[in-house]
Amino acid sequence: MEYLLAAAAVTSLVIAYLIRRARALSPLEKSLLADPLLGDSPLTVRDSEIETIEHHLPSRAGTVPVKVRVVHVKGTTTRNPHPARLPAFVLVHGLGGQLAQFDALVDFFAYYADVLTLDLPGHGGAPVDGKLSADVYTTPSIARLVVETVNQKLGSERDVVLVGHSLGCAVVCRIAASGELMLAERVRGVVAICPPAPLSAGAKRMQKLAPWIPAGVFDVFRYSDRKGGLHSPSVSRMLGVGAGDEDEDEDEDRVLRRRQLRWNLQVNTAVWLRMAAGARVPELEDWQRVRAPCCFIAGEADKVTHAANAVQIVDAMRSARQAEGDDTAVRITVIPRAGHMCLVDRHQLVCGIINDFIVDCVDERLSLGWQLADLATRDDKWSLKNEAKWRSIDAVSEVVGGGSGIRAMKTLRQDDAEQNPTSLEERYRDITDIIDISRDLPPYDPATFKRIRYHKFPTVSKIPPSRQQVDEFIALVDSLEYDPTTGARNANVVAVHCHYGFNRTGFLICSYLVQRLGVPVRDAVEYFKVARPPGIKHPHFIDELYVRYTL
Repeated sequence: MEYLLAAAAVTSLVIAYLIRRARALSPLEKSLLADPLLGDSPLTVRDSEIETIEHHLPSRAGTVPVKVRVVHVKGTTTRNPHPARLPAFVLVHGLGGQLAQFDALVDFFAYYADVLTLDLPGHGGAPVDGKLSADVYTTPSIARLVVETVNQKLGSERDVVLVGHSLGCAVVCRIAASGELMLAERVRGVVAICPPAPLSAGAKRMQKLAPWIPAGVFDVFRYSDRKGGLHSPSVSRMLGVGAGDEDEDEDEDRVLRRRQLRWNLQVNTAVWLRMAAGARVPELEDWQRVRAPCCFIAGEADKVTHAANAVQIVDAMRSARQAEGDDTAVRITVIPRAGHMCLVDRHQLVCGIINDFIVDCVDERLSLGWQLADLATRDDKWSLKNEAKWRSIDAVSEVVGGGSGIRAMKTLRQDDAEQNPTSLEERYRDITDIIDISRDLPPYDPATFKRIRYHKFPTVSKIPPSRQQVDEFIALVDSLEYDPTTGARNANVVAVHCHYGFNRTGFLICSYLVQRLGVPVRDAVEYFKVARPPGIKHPHFIDELYVRYTL
């Protein structure tokens, strides 16, 4: 008996030691948690609030106060005369996630729409409340909490576009498919990033064990899982081969890994176990009840929620809608080499994919391109305000790197003392041709040129040129820079301009570098930025480049 007691005492001491060891942080981990550069984005800091939501639990009568961290960003450049009538984006993170993982998406959407996202109870910047019942952390309860937050912050009549990541997809599915939550009819679109597949019978049996796992024991597992620091299994599992490939340099890879390890460290074990135990992953039938247009995004190298999950869900939804004669869109994109955190390490692609889906299937007004184009039709391009802006911009860039013979420039003005056709010919003797990609008549007379040849190639402002336009632009540049008989490169330098020479101009030049000269997208964008600071200004142009040339 004494032997057994001694053995039990030794075992308890060993377990206690392991738990203390597991909960101790390494110098690297302490530095990550203290690093302000890895914290919230300025936009998040500005619009972040801790809110107490009177939460109606679905499993029992009455309410319980729940504290969540809410970020509500009102569209910063929305020019629609009635922006409140446009749907708002609502972003929901997954198990152990936090709203900081949506930083790039929030920044993108906030250019033209209202955005609402939140740290779920005990996640990210939301306080951990040990008094909360385990019922709060079930997927049905979280879905209800999100709806209550939407109604409190946006009103009970505002339409929404729901965006979920990982287990957050289960939450948005429940909201969009359930009439009892009284929001389904206001859901204009659903975006599911890395959705989980329906759980097998074995997985459901294992899930029942989660409430009985001591937090300390799970901390020991977490300690083992993060051994290796930035290259630990816990980090690599989330980023997959999406980090550190040919489109990223070592510094960017390191930043991604530092952020991911920080997020992993910020997960509260007790909260994670409760939420895992209460997870209700949608069955295929649940997804089939969603009536709104849907966009699924998956990572080809996702080791957490495999790309096959999204394919399986989409096949089921398409079959059901086809049988019902319903042609509501269900789209899917599998991003090559991307991992579970594609919304972070492939954010340009994710934003571009979502933007295309919104414009085509939800509401074309919910795009920066549409709103800026609409604004352009109502503004006088040559007002004094715009003229002052035009004068403040450098006239002509250096030749863009990557092997091109192209300069970017702002438009000329016939009577301007410095930037007129005559002065351009005198100052830039290497320029042999100008391609004017603006849609309007130029504010200068091309007939004034004595040496430079003028070419009109009209494109619509604020919107990335189409694939056909890009092909035609490349053919035009080739005809100017290469001898049609020998195919040899000549010494011609082509200048390209729209109005200011940043967005459409940068998009076409970068497309030329990528498509004609084989330059990687990331390098092409950087070459243009170096030649014409600050480079392409509107993010939807950059995101479209990634969508076109890296998928």
